[in-house]
Amino acid sequence: MFDSIATIASKAFAGVEFDASLDDATRIEYEAEIAAEFDRTMREMEAMGEELKGENDEMLKALAEVAAKRRLEIEKEAVPIEEYERKVKTLTDRVKLASGNVEKEVETLKALQVELQTDPILRLSNYREQPLARKVFLAASLLFFLRGSFDGLTGLTSVENGDFASAVIQVGLSIAFLCAYLFL
Repeated sequence: MFDSIATIASKAFAGVEFDASLDDATRIEYEAEIAAEFDRTMREMEAMGEELKGENDEMLKALAEVAAKRRLEIEKEAVPIEEYERKVKTLTDRVKLASGNVEKEVETLKALQVELQTDPILRLSNYREQPLARKVFLAASLLFFLRGSFDGLTGLTSVENGDFASAVIQVGLSIAFLCAYLFL
C-alpha cells in the first residue's frame, strides 16, 4: 500500500522543478498543476483506501469464520479433555496410595533387616553371609566346646584331674567365642 502511494507521489511530482526566479503567473500555473495532481493523487489514495477497507472486511469475515470453526472444534475436544483429566486424577490418586503402601513396606523391610542383623538365632541361620571374623569365632566356639566335652568325659572316667580342668577351660573358651560371635 505504502509503496504504491510513494510511486503515485513520485510520478506526480517527477517533472516539477521549483525555481525561485519564476514570475507570478508561472508560479500560479505550477501551483495549479500541483493542486490538480494532488487532487488526483488524493482520489487514487481514497480509492485504494476503499479497496483496502473492502479487503479488510473480507479478511475479518474470513477470520471470524475460522475462529468460529476453531471454537467448535475446541468445544468438541473439551469433553474428552475433561474425561482425560478425570482419569489422570484417578490414576494419580492410585499412584499416591500405592506410593504410601510401598513406603510402609520399605519401612517394614528395614525393621526386619535390623531384626535379622541383631537376632542371634537368625545370625546362625545366615552363616554364609557372615564376615570371616564372625565365622572364625563360631568355628572356634564349636571346636573348643567339642574338645572340652570330650576332655570332660575323659576326665570324669579317668583318675587324673588335669584332663577335667582343661575341659572346663576349653568349655569356658567355647562360651567366650560364642558370645563374641553373637554380640560383636
